[in-house]
Amino acid sequence: MRILKFMPCLVLLLLSACGSAEVKNVQSQADLFMERLSRGDHNGAFELCDADAVSLDALRIIANNPAYDPVLNDYQGLSYQEGAQATRNEQDEIYELRLPPARFKGHDGWVAHFAFRKEGGKWQIIGFKIEGPSQ
Repeated sequence: MRILKFMPCLVLLLLSACGSAEVKNVQSQADLFMERLSRGDHNGAFELCDADAVSLDALRIIANNPAYDPVLNDYQGLSYQEGAQATRNEQDEIYELRLPPARFKGHDGWVAHFAFRKEGGKWQIIGFKIEGPSQ
């Protein structure tokens, strides 16, 4: 009888463990995306995106917006909170992840939002947004 009481906890633990590798994967991709964007490598950042969801022109507009200069000209990395919002398909596989807001290191009040979709076994950015302290 005791095992039945702990079964829901065990299932949640296993689910979170399975998802944590996926979350780490997309966090690494978000880091690479921001590194490329901050270096002015718009094409390199765009390679990490789903072209049907994010356009190269949109990335260029964001990267050239002076409002984002504080974090793009002095990019020091992102600090992530735990977890992510996952969407699963009929086979219970995670195919979409939305990260909690990631803080820009060294820039109080600045955060980045990322959404990813898995296509053909590869995670791609389908949405991203930068917010500053005055926004």
